[in-house]
Amino acid sequence: MSLPKIFNNPYFQPRHQILHNKMNPVLKMLAELSQASQSFLILWDEDYHELYDLERSSYIQINIDHHLFNSRFSKLNQEVIFVPNVKFHTLFRNISFFKSYINEEQLFIYPIVDKNKVKGIVGTIFTKSIEDSFDRMMKHMESIGEYINHLYGDYLTNQKNSLPDYLNLENLPASFFEVEINEDLELLYNNFSKNLMRKHPAFTTECSVEKRMSKLLSMPISDFFTLIQKIRDKQSMEYVYSCSNQNGEKKYFLIKLHISEVKTSQYRCLGVVEDFTIQKAYGSVLDQMIFDISHVMRRPVVTMKGLTNLIDMDKFEKDDLKEISKKIKSVSEEMEEYIRAMFKIYEAKQEAIYHL
Repeated sequence: MSLPKIFNNPYFQPRHQILHNKMNPVLKMLAELSQASQSFLILWDEDYHELYDLERSSYIQINIDHHLFNSRFSKLNQEVIFVPNVKFHTLFRNISFFKSYINEEQLFIYPIVDKNKVKGIVGTIFTKSIEDSFDRMMKHMESIGEYINHLYGDYLTNQKNSLPDYLNLENLPASFFEVEINEDLELLYNNFSKNLMRKHPAFTTECSVEKRMSKLLSMPISDFFTLIQKIRDKQSMEYVYSCSNQNGEKKYFLIKLHISEVKTSQYRCLGVVEDFTIQKAYGSVLDQMIFDISHVMRRPVVTMKGLTNLIDMDKFEKDDLKEISKKIKSVSEEMEEYIRAMFKIYEAKQEAIYHL
């Protein structure tokens, strides 16, 4: 039996540390109390998944498909479930986490429930025959499961009390905004940071909130709603667009959005907007430099290389060598002159970028 694949999540969320502190000691206790080879906890709403290996005395982050777990386990009753052979149980078939277990492992699981909805499962995996009595194992699993369910309930309560329903973006030192939109294209709630209102051209003229949002998103509200309907709940998106200010100067902005469905066909969008003009200009300069180096500067270099190859052939008279030397000098001066001109051009472009 091989251990489940370790999953290195690059988007590790700070709230997970709270769950680790609460749940890891209980997972260890569950494995030690039942003498199970491994114990695990999966909370798909929180994108949280942890396994404790008794033999190695180590915690492992596992790779799971949250949507598959949710669809498979969301209708369980809150009671201990015993699985005599994981390999042949239909509930666990085709789930990557359990594919590692191929030696008739036995399993106890207990659903984690909040407001009558299954949010996760806690379980023990036995790779050897169970030495303790079956009834005792059921009681261990039930008592620890209830305790983890209680810890998770406390965690959700603390999260709700510590975070308001709407973020106060008013004085954040960045260009944030928050908006809610429904299927009738109504903006039910909108909030913009002062930093965003100062920096984005959408706020330089008086207009309706809808027109302002269209300019901020760089698309009509109807197109935006169609777009976010195609995105799964709690997903992110980002894109770059251009927008001219009152003076007709073209500015570039990078917009990053987090989309969540508040209720059916009503979405909350939390966004941050960054002025991308410098990066765009810098990228254009780099593209030009790459072109100049690969095309313009390459010509005199190839010419000099060809002339030196002729000299290596060692078949020339003194006068011929003088002629070749004169050509090399001419090409070198041409290249030096071009490098000076190119330096002045890019120096001027650098100054222009810094003054954007």
